[in-house]
Amino acid sequence: MSLGSILAIAVQAMLTDQGALAITSNNISNVNTPGYTRQVANLEEAPPAQYENLNFGGGVDLANIQGRR
Repeated sequence: MSLGSILAIAVQAMLTDQGALAITSNNISNVNTPGYTRQVANLEEAPPAQYENLNFGGGVDLANIQGRR
């Protein structure tokens, strides 16, 4: 596994966290808005990367945003 692919996993994790933080910020901003539905970030494991006979974790992805009541 190269340094570039390791850094790409780190970047993807930070982008995923940024998206989840934006959802949290939106929930806080709208806490008193009538009819607002709280949103939840659903995260999922990214596909693993295979290098020769080894599998390495692929990080995390923001799968979807789910609204709740």
